[in-house]
Amino acid sequence: MDNLFMTGVRIFGIDGDGTSARAVLADGCVHALGAGAVDCSHYHEVGEGGARTSLRAAVDAAFSATGCRPEPVQGAFLGSAGCVNEADYAVARRIGAGLAAADRIGIGFSCYG
Repeated sequence: MDNLFMTGVRIFGIDGDGTSARAVLADGCVHALGAGAVDCSHYHEVGEGGARTSLRAAVDAAFSATGCRPEPVQGAFLGSAGCVNEADYAVARRIGAGLAAADRIGIGFSCYG
């Protein structure tokens, strides 16, 4: 496969929590192009550096699943478990800023119910 990303919009959805981390690379129509998963990425458990390392591995695995090298994307959203106050969001923003070169990055909390 040459360059899967030569045209069109690419976005990342990244979910980090205490049991696992997942990253999905999608096109502008939200069709999954590649996904990656790793173990725990909750910064309260593994520290900010550990969370960054785990989430980076999930992002790299998602690109690897496409057969293409990592490239900038138009948008990314990081859902991070435990984001309950401004200090948590500040940590999530620092982590998210280095995960995917993106025109826009959103940060929120992840929850399952």
